[in-house]
Amino acid sequence: MAAPAIPYPSLLIPEYDLAFLRDFCGGDEAQVRHFIKTFEVQYPLEIERLEAALERQDREAIYQAAHSFKPQLEFMGLTKAANLAASLEKGARAGKSIGELERLLEELKRKLSNKP
Repeated sequence: MAAPAIPYPSLLIPEYDLAFLRDFCGGDEAQVRHFIKTFEVQYPLEIERLEAALERQDREAIYQAAHSFKPQLEFMGLTKAANLAASLEKGARAGKSIGELERLLEELKRKLSNKP
């Protein structure tokens, strides 16, 4: 039987796949909610770091910000968003254009805002 859905602190994030998080928390739903709330406070700051790095066209900062954000997304079960962060990370190192990196960030932001 699937675990009951957890009411999210905001409606900004699409559905989480909380299987890993629930396992990590040993099924403690209060701890799961704590991690979700923490993530929802933290992720806008991560987006700001990426935006600032892109504005400066600082490839190393883009790489570092995407690299630190990716596991947070994975932890929350946001696989598609984590894949976009990985693409940003790799693209920053591989010399993709700033325009392409900006497009990836916009796509990541859409995934996190549950917009098509």
